[in-house]
Amino acid sequence: MADTRDLKSLDPQDRAGSSPASGMFIFLNLSMTTIKLTPELIISAYCNGYFPMGLDNTSEIGWFRPDPRAIIDLDDFHISNSLKRFQKKLFYEVKINYDFRTVMKYCMNRKEGTWITTEMLDLYYEIHKLGFAHSLEIYVDGQLGGGLYGISIHGAFFGESMFYLKSNCSKIALMELVSRMKKKGMILLDTQFTNKHMDQFNIKHIKDKDYILLLEKALGLPVSFI
Repeated sequence: MADTRDLKSLDPQDRAGSSPASGMFIFLNLSMTTIKLTPELIISAYCNGYFPMGLDNTSEIGWFRPDPRAIIDLDDFHISNSLKRFQKKLFYEVKINYDFRTVMKYCMNRKEGTWITTEMLDLYYEIHKLGFAHSLEIYVDGQLGGGLYGISIHGAFFGESMFYLKSNCSKIALMELVSRMKKKGMILLDTQFTNKHMDQFNIKHIKDKDYILLLEKALGLPVSFI
């Protein structure tokens, strides 16, 4: 079991966990009956390069550290001309953390399937209340059109999931996320894995050793998402 003694303070302005190179987390496919999942454990896992996902049709949680790792280079983020035109014509409002739990529920109920379990929803909501999990929402005509959520620790944002109710609103949420991160001085947008939907944004794949170096640099920055 991971040692979380370094997590004495959960102030989002304080660095959570120890060095990601410390090798604290060497585990996969841990059942929720064999290890107690806590906000502290999950935050520490992100600081060490791991993230949890619910396994399909089971009550188990898998811990993943992909190699290579999918990230978005904030300075090489690709937006198609058609999406740029769509964004310019759309009147929308961006809200941060306005309805975090609803965003997670929409991500949880996507018809494509999801790794989010009810237990994970409750845990991430607790992490949200601690100031480490955030949602970015797009409202069109006063109605929620789409959004995303993830974990943010100093200069790193770990994107977890996104959804849309109106055309292209998840893409616009991602565009707004990148813009906000650049303004805040953040440097790592971790998308973990990739898919055809994400590939259009010029996803980069980097080796685990390079990811850990970038993660450590991001966690050392005196910046925050909020």
